[in-house]
Amino acid sequence: MDDRPGVLIVQIDGLGLDVLVGALRHRVMPFTRRLLRRHGHTLIPTRSGVPSSTPAFQARLFYGAPAALPGFRWYEKASGRIRVMKNYEDICSVLTRMPESAGVMSGGAVYGAFFSGGAERAYFTPGQRDHGYLAGPVGFAGLPRILIHNLRPALRIAGACLFELWLEALDWAAAAWRGRLRRPEGLFPLERVAVNGLLAEIAFLGALGELRRGTPAVFVNMMSFDVMGHHRGPRSLSAMLALRTIDARIRRLWRAAERSGRSYELYVLSDHGQTPTMPFERAAGRSLREAVVEHELAARVAQHGQARGRELVHSVAVLGHLRQLGSLLPGPLSALAGFLARRIERRVPAEDAEDAAVAGDLVVLPTSGLAHVYFRRHPGHPDMDEIERGHPGLAAHLAALPGVRAVVGRHPGGALIVSRDGRMEVGERVTVSGHDPLSGAGPTEAVARDLAGLMAQPESGDLVILAGKLERRRWLRKTPLYASFLDELGGHGGIEPPEQNTFLIAPAARTGLFPAGCGPADIHRGLAEVRGTTSSPPPSCSGTPR
Repeated sequence: MDDRPGVLIVQIDGLGLDVLVGALRHRVMPFTRRLLRRHGHTLIPTRSGVPSSTPAFQARLFYGAPAALPGFRWYEKASGRIRVMKNYEDICSVLTRMPESAGVMSGGAVYGAFFSGGAERAYFTPGQRDHGYLAGPVGFAGLPRILIHNLRPALRIAGACLFELWLEALDWAAAAWRGRLRRPEGLFPLERVAVNGLLAEIAFLGALGELRRGTPAVFVNMMSFDVMGHHRGPRSLSAMLALRTIDARIRRLWRAAERSGRSYELYVLSDHGQTPTMPFERAAGRSLREAVVEHELAARVAQHGQARGRELVHSVAVLGHLRQLGSLLPGPLSALAGFLARRIERRVPAEDAEDAAVAGDLVVLPTSGLAHVYFRRHPGHPDMDEIERGHPGLAAHLAALPGVRAVVGRHPGGALIVSRDGRMEVGERVTVSGHDPLSGAGPTEAVARDLAGLMAQPESGDLVILAGKLERRRWLRKTPLYASFLDELGGHGGIEPPEQNTFLIAPAARTGLFPAGCGPADIHRGLAEVRGTTSSPPPSCSGTPR
């Protein structure tokens, strides 16, 4: 067996540093607390980077890619395609730019990630060399045989699913009793059982098996906190219960590593945090898409009057949404979306048709705290001055909306950041006019450079809208409330401290490899040194995905 120590990497999806500190203080995570106090581990503050999303983080962590993708959703003007990191083809299009030779998980096993990081085996991981979510020697056809030969684990999985279903029923009853702010549930109870019960337990048991076999590198993503944070809020009772379960699983993984016969080093980290949010639509009275269309049709709205103008704005916003859906959905559903879009177009009065077509060609792709806006009729990548000439006052209109921190556009040599009462130019130097648009978001220059790097990616929007704090409605509320461009109670993707401030728990002897405030690409380099892997220089990732 190799004398070099193995590594066990546990990612707690969506857990910010602020929530972790509170969970440790209140003993929600007793084993993690003992890990830091008695087992020679250190808590290192880190930063997620922009965008603060799981696929962007994992691309940087596994491959060291400095700018892998612009968000969870983006639009390719050249191909006219919307990319979403839930689609297998879109995930693989990013993987084609990731150098497998630089993967920090080479020779290891990965469970529940977006990418394999060069691992020999990857399960529930769509971005990998072997196609399918269940890659490797076992596929779906082999599951019945596995269950028969592993009756005890199968019963554990069934018990975990029933437990999650019971918790969901209790949570729903408590929310109804207390009148707590809720989001539309839809099929979420089934999602909760599938992710928190089925997938989480299978991934955990798989990682246990890898440790018992002495696999040199094991990565497992614990997703349940992120799921509960989005639906119930990052500080909710459901999220804390998820953390408690995760802590118990980390303890069992630690013990399995100690008994494995191989020396393992344990690393616990997070990809991003979450802000407690209120949906933007509730705060602003219209969706983000409607807010953009509203400005584009301002003259028509004034001409028609308030009621008729609002109806026109809503129709055009729905029209644009259907066009986007048509590019995402499979054949029959895409045809249905196209049919509905044509029906709406016929309802728009002839005198408004041209303006409505221009507004309907906008592509608005929100992801919690960050949204990309594209103008299909603007070829290439217009800078902020070009957008201002074609759409006068649009950036100022968006920056003045409730829950919007700032609007970011391209600028010669960098980026231009516009807020309600200030602007910032990011080039060779960072210059601020008026109030600092990034005040309170962390180290101003570092965040500004991150945003300039985001705008340097050709797939980024012509404008990027950043969500921010909402005005307090209850003077007793201690925790700030932020806007989310999606209908959720916990969000991420943007630049706010709860999203950006993450952590790494590492052996104290390794802290020199991971300086405080480091990002995922820095953690990649540190882990590569621990593992002794040869890492080629990371790609610039500036080209359009193929």
